[in-house]
Amino acid sequence: MSVDTDIDTPLETIKYAFAQMREMPSEMTLRLPPVPVGPVDRVIDLAQIYEAVHGAGVDPAFRALVWAQVIRLARRRQTGWFLVAAGLAYPKLVHKSQLLAANFPGDTTEDQADLIEAFLTAIRDIDVEDLSIPDLAATAAWRAFTAVRRERRREETAPVSMPMASESAAPAPEVEHVDILLARAVRLDVITADEAEYIGRSYMEDTPIEEIVAWAGISRATFFRYRTAAETRLVAAIRDGRL
Repeated sequence: MSVDTDIDTPLETIKYAFAQMREMPSEMTLRLPPVPVGPVDRVIDLAQIYEAVHGAGVDPAFRALVWAQVIRLARRRQTGWFLVAAGLAYPKLVHKSQLLAANFPGDTTEDQADLIEAFLTAIRDIDVEDLSIPDLAATAAWRAFTAVRRERRREETAPVSMPMASESAAPAPEVEHVDILLARAVRLDVITADEAEYIGRSYMEDTPIEEIVAWAGISRATFFRYRTAAETRLVAAIRDGRL
């Protein structure tokens, strides 16, 4: 297999290292629990793990089983398994990195490093036994993305001391972006961080509702109820001057 050696960014470094791991003989294998899905062989190597996650026609239940085992090993800090988890999730992490770059101009390398760190936190926290989460990797990647995005929004709204050109200089007009409004509403406890995600992702990013409810682990009806309640509180807070 030919491996691209352009490894200037953290995500490309993970892609390259994971590809190298799959090329070389390795003792890293995954022992699967005795459940009636997947192949008869319950011990699979890295090449088989990759195929189970990215191969065509793989039983979703078997893919979920493999991901759950990889995450269990990664969160125990087993040697190399976080790299395996990040390498398997590389396409999802690249997509989230692109979303960050589109919304927050700046250092892409720093964004990717923060995204990888947040992904590590997400796979430590995700409940691999929760059957309502249809895609563990996608959910962990979304949680990583939203964590970094929340931090970037916080940085945008942090007060910055700007030198005045002169004492008589007129103040610049205040412009409020929806992202900033939502961040301030969370800070003032008008809405929760999750409710801000529901509003931001459904209206500003045009994320399909099915994807949002899968990420949140709630039903469509619950999503619309939560979002409507949050919107009502936002409107009230704007009208009474809190926002």
